[in-house]
Amino acid sequence: MVISGRVAAPDGRPLPGITLVLAGTSEGRTVTDGNGAYVFTGLSPGSYAVRPSPDGRRRCSFGPDVVNLDNLGGSVTQNFTASCEGGWR
Repeated sequence: MVISGRVAAPDGRPLPGITLVLAGTSEGRTVTDGNGAYVFTGLSPGSYAVRPSPDGRRRCSFGPDVVNLDNLGGSVTQNFTASCEGGWR
């Protein structure tokens, strides 16, 4: 089972370097790649929360700020939008 998605600016530009934290039945961290994509693989069925967080150099707000995936039994795609102070480079 896989949870994957993309983090992008409101104008659609991909945001690399955003950490996503997975909590629940399994736990983990991953960082978005150059296309703003992330993936958590090899997950067991169960309940999960996915939360994006900034890289520590700037303050960002995310939409949504956390996603709760209860009783997940199959792969899912979850995208996030991020607005960061001073933009994103």
